[in-house]
Amino acid sequence: MLNLYGYRVEENDRYIDLGLTSVRHVSDSAEHYFFLDVFPWLRHIPEWVPFINFTHVAKVGRKISHALLFELYDLTKKRNAKGDAIESMASVFLAENTQDDGAIKDEKDFCAAAATLFIGGADTTVTAMMTFVLSMLKTPDVQRLAQQEIDQVVGTDRLPTFDDKKNLPYVQAVCAEVLKHAVITPLGLPHLSTSDDNYKGFNIPAGTTVFANIWKMSNDPKLTEDPTMFKPERWLSREDGKDAGVGLHPRNYIFGFGRRICAGQKWAENFLFIIAASMLAAFNIERAIGEDGKPIAPNEDYLQAFVRTLGPSKCKFTPRSKKMASLIRLSVEVD
Repeated sequence: MLNLYGYRVEENDRYIDLGLTSVRHVSDSAEHYFFLDVFPWLRHIPEWVPFINFTHVAKVGRKISHALLFELYDLTKKRNAKGDAIESMASVFLAENTQDDGAIKDEKDFCAAAATLFIGGADTTVTAMMTFVLSMLKTPDVQRLAQQEIDQVVGTDRLPTFDDKKNLPYVQAVCAEVLKHAVITPLGLPHLSTSDDNYKGFNIPAGTTVFANIWKMSNDPKLTEDPTMFKPERWLSREDGKDAGVGLHPRNYIFGFGRRICAGQKWAENFLFIIAASMLAAFNIERAIGEDGKPIAPNEDYLQAFVRTLGPSKCKFTPRSKKMASLIRLSVEVD
């Protein structure tokens, strides 16, 4: 939210709760809207009819949507007017689009775009990060190889930057494998067929709601060898210039397709890279030890829903050196 709105997150932050609530509401209410697609005449039933709940769900969703679109933006706008706003996407937008009469060009479009990035960072990106941590806990050899690459390319006196990305192919492969295993939206977003079609003998009439089975694409052994194994090397280029893995690279399907592809794909890919590279450079990620003296099993309990989520694992982050500990402190200092 610092990049988007110049807003620093606080403990128990209501805006983080707002983002999580929004994602959960979309996921939980999906069944209501899909049901209406199948039986559109139901939308004309009065809301006082017993067991009719979708109108209430829509009203709640409208309130959540309005808050998500405008609350943080309005806060930034007020701070910008006072001259004390932190530079962010919102502040730059306001500076470039505020006209002489005070009107703001394309304001609603910007709010929608910023909210899309916000909601992604509040939940979907977090799940990718938690999947990364889980994967490092389960595959210490992968963690060691990625750290070796970072040490050789970046050194041990600074944190990685985006300029290092092209020279860190194994770290990029780790991130690709994280996306493959997270499968945050197992069915993606719904599409609508615009004309009659036929696929392998199945007739698909125009106007049919169609889902892409992203989960199957990610876990199909016909497409990827040992799909349940965390193997970053499958995405390293061979001498012939092709990926070592069979089938589509995760970036080509995990974020959806066509006009429903994730608008924040590049942002998410770069964010995951810089987080993973920085954490690997700075820390050794190990399983926590329980009171019985045994390692605590990492959390693999994904919430299976329209948007798949994963909570944190109990683990131990140890700075790899005193220099790295100092760099970490400096990187999070608030001016």
